[in-house]
Amino acid sequence: MVNSLLEMFALPLVLFGFGGVFWVVGIIVQFMAESSGKGNRGRRTNV
Repeated sequence: MVNSLLEMFALPLVLFGFGGVFWVVGIIVQFMAESSGKGNRGRRTNV
């Protein structure tokens, strides 16, 4: 039985926080990978 509002929402908020951190890091890494690969667009032929 849930006795308080904190018990009901603490775990989802913590998991949402962790997911948000991984999401932001993934977007930053993707942005860095795309920006560093712009000069090599026409060079790869065997993809």
